[in-house]
Amino acid sequence: MKAKRKNRKLDMKDKSAIIPYRFKDGQLELLLIKNSSNTKWVIPKGTIEESLKPTVSATKEAYEEAGVLGIPIPILVGTYKKNGQEVPTYLLRVLVELKHYEEDSERGRSWHKLDKLNKSIVDDDLLELTQLAAKIVKKNGYYFKYAIRTFCQNINIALEKITKKEAKVIFVREEKGTFEISITRKKSFLYFSLNSDFVFKTIDDIPIKLMRSLLMDNVTSKMGYWGLKDLEIGFAFTRMYNEELHLLNSDSLEIILNLLVEKSISMTKELKAAPPK
Repeated sequence: MKAKRKNRKLDMKDKSAIIPYRFKDGQLELLLIKNSSNTKWVIPKGTIEESLKPTVSATKEAYEEAGVLGIPIPILVGTYKKNGQEVPTYLLRVLVELKHYEEDSERGRSWHKLDKLNKSIVDDDLLELTQLAAKIVKKNGYYFKYAIRTFCQNINIALEKITKKEAKVIFVREEKGTFEISITRKKSFLYFSLNSDFVFKTIDDIPIKLMRSLLMDNVTSKMGYWGLKDLEIGFAFTRMYNEELHLLNSDSLEIILNLLVEKSISMTKELKAAPPK
């Protein structure tokens, strides 16, 4: 059963913001714009349109206020305070920079190198947020931590543990149980794993029929594979799946978790039908 998503009706005053970035000559740069009174450097921000997700709405603001188009990264970097309101902020990988745009006569725009941000941004919380954004873009560990946290929030899944290298999520399936799934990061690659509940004291205790079935599944399955984990108390099958870090999003995370659980449930049924020796 698909997890229920949070669907709070947006207050029309709710805002979202986005930090446009690019790499030029191997160096990360962030795009800042002047505020409406043209007194300080800020980032694109605006009211969340009711029909749009916060990331998409903020991307639209970047187009109107800064004249840039690109790929929004659906990771919540954090929030900063504006007029007493916490504004959720995301990332935009810029692909196109327009010469003329909707607010080009009202706002200046400028690309800023990371070591110049503290001289350009006067608001401390915004400065801290842009510096964190730079770490997320440049370092896989930061990207992983904030991506998994955001995606789990989006699909309403409990996150038991999160570091820059690993995470544990608690995935609840109605009428089917609660499953603890591990996610390990090695550089820019992710390894998902879900251990079965059955532990065999020796390899010889594994039913031959089950072993053949899982090996055949490894040959034919297009998503995921079975591994055999050597534990201190014996051997357990583990359903596994690999994914590239930067290809993961909320929808694909939910699909992967569901696939792991379905395969684990299927194996459990097969094992009960052919119990160990």
